[in-house]
Amino acid sequence: MSLHAYDGAAVHAGQRGRRHITDRCCSDHSGRVEYAFNSLGYRGAELDRQAEVVVFVVGCSHAFGVGVAEELTWPQVFCRGFAAHYGIPAAGLNLQNFSQGAASNDYITRVILTQCAQVQPALVLGAFTHNDRVEYLDERAICNIGPWRVKDPEDRIGTPTNEIADAFYDYYSDEFGAINAIKNLLLAQEFLRSRRIPYLFSWIGGGMLGRPKGISSPMIGRLLELIDRAPLCPTSIEQDDVFVDRAADHAHPGPLSHARFAARMLATCRAVYPLEHFCPAAIAARAAHRLSVHPIALPTRADGDVVAPSLPPAGPRDDAGQDQAGRPSRQSRWQRLRDKIRRLKKEDPNIYPLY
Repeated sequence: MSLHAYDGAAVHAGQRGRRHITDRCCSDHSGRVEYAFNSLGYRGAELDRQAEVVVFVVGCSHAFGVGVAEELTWPQVFCRGFAAHYGIPAAGLNLQNFSQGAASNDYITRVILTQCAQVQPALVLGAFTHNDRVEYLDERAICNIGPWRVKDPEDRIGTPTNEIADAFYDYYSDEFGAINAIKNLLLAQEFLRSRRIPYLFSWIGGGMLGRPKGISSPMIGRLLELIDRAPLCPTSIEQDDVFVDRAADHAHPGPLSHARFAARMLATCRAVYPLEHFCPAAIAARAAHRLSVHPIALPTRADGDVVAPSLPPAGPRDDAGQDQAGRPSRQSRWQRLRDKIRRLKKEDPNIYPLY
């Protein structure tokens, strides 16, 4: 099976499907950093199925490496240290970096699940990000919702995604963001455990794990208890003693910050996984477990062709806000959802819907 092509909302999405190189990406317009994308639309090399060890990385712009040369980003630095510690030849390790600038925790978990269902890696690095971001999925594209969408009122005019962001932040709270982040982290954690895929996580919002308010909250206390702290790096790249220099865009962490964070992640890895955990026999045994416990079965016809599920085609909308297939239009669905959320919030300010 093949990896999924990039389907996110970053600016390089229009180039997916072919290898390409640019010197401007996301917030970096300096022209001093080269960004090389593979044929699936991700920064870095193509998947090497013959590699002894394949490592998946999913995160936001910090893991993507905005403003930092690829070989100096923390995933690359980590992999070099990882290979040296576990005795893996440099040529035998293949890194697949699925990170996206401005990614949300929704994106990170979604990509971990979908890519690991296609190809089983030897290790997954999940760099969970700021809590106040989500993905918005409409009928045409995947969009990000984040605070940057509502900073400039002039920029919001006539932009559907920004109107949706306004509605989202009408009911957003820090507690809602924390619950959504923990939900994503736990989903990724349990999925990887079920497939016996080793993993390391970091979380920019992870500081709440040590704050009494977070732990005692009736909304999130029990969820926090479910997080396995061992493979969770206790620091993030935005921590003061890690974020010590700036990238080419003068905003993101620079090469020294990436090197420091890579060292923290590697220290967590060494503490959790013994040397023999990544020997060829152990990796092969985990892959065999996945095939035996999680067989992939698709419905087929008598002639052997796979039956592809399909939805009724969308047609013109009528006055009732429905298409010819009887489905509500995107606008009417969203309006009803927003009205319901506002009614619920009036009845109980402590309600935080997750959808």
